[in-house]
Amino acid sequence: MFATLLAVVLTPITYSFPVDKPALYDVGMKFDGFVPILGGQTGVAEIELGVSALGLKNDSDGHPQAASELKAIKVKFNGASFPIDIDNAKKYFPKTTVSLTPQGRILKSDAPKVSLPIRLPGLDIQRLPDVTFLPVEFPADGVEVGKEWSYKKSFGDSDVTFTLKATSVSDEKVEMDVKMAQSYDNLEDSALAIPADPKDAVGKVHTDVTGVGHAVFDRKLGLIKTAVIDADAKSKSTNIKSGGASDRDLKTHLSITLTSGGTIQAINDRPKDKIGQLK
Repeated sequence: MFATLLAVVLTPITYSFPVDKPALYDVGMKFDGFVPILGGQTGVAEIELGVSALGLKNDSDGHPQAASELKAIKVKFNGASFPIDIDNAKKYFPKTTVSLTPQGRILKSDAPKVSLPIRLPGLDIQRLPDVTFLPVEFPADGVEVGKEWSYKKSFGDSDVTFTLKATSVSDEKVEMDVKMAQSYDNLEDSALAIPADPKDAVGKVHTDVTGVGHAVFDRKLGLIKTAVIDADAKSKSTNIKSGGASDRDLKTHLSITLTSGGTIQAINDRPKDKIGQLK
């Protein structure tokens, strides 16, 4: 009887991507602190993306599919623009098709496994859908206010653990608190970059990342409407020969917004104080 009552209380939540006109998302990423860019420097990196998501017919196993495509990009470091245009970026972020469960867990992806010319936490080519239109996985048995659920996703060479709790559930939307945690290790060379050959490493780096945020799912559209996560990465770099260590800190802000006007916002025209923030 308890299981029957529980099934009545829980509300199933599923994604539904439009097949006639793509859903469009504005994504902002802001990195403040020790940034692994141009080797490694302390500063502020800002990335603005426009990404579309279009529903496709089910795959051969009957799973829903969605196609994502990069529509706009802008990258800055300490206020200076990087020479990355949309055509160059698409070489690294080509149109990608993912198969998923109705609840948003990605089952397979045809995204290429290549390295970006810049390395930033969370900017994983094979995980672009996860930081744009599929940032949340729902439990198969549904949600209710106060219910927590957890899952893991692989970013780079390690897993990120997400823990969510529904704070509001209605016919129109689901609001959720989000927590995330990740730990990983990497090598670095004398330029503070990840070496292509491990023999060139002069240091070992251990990083622990924790973050909190909030997400809103639109039940009428079957899409994430907004999501924001603030994370703090604490790293310790240890010199392999001397054993000397130093601490580093990097604060990250991620914002995802389903555009209301049906078009990707012109990121070159976005007010400077809105970069990396929810509109």
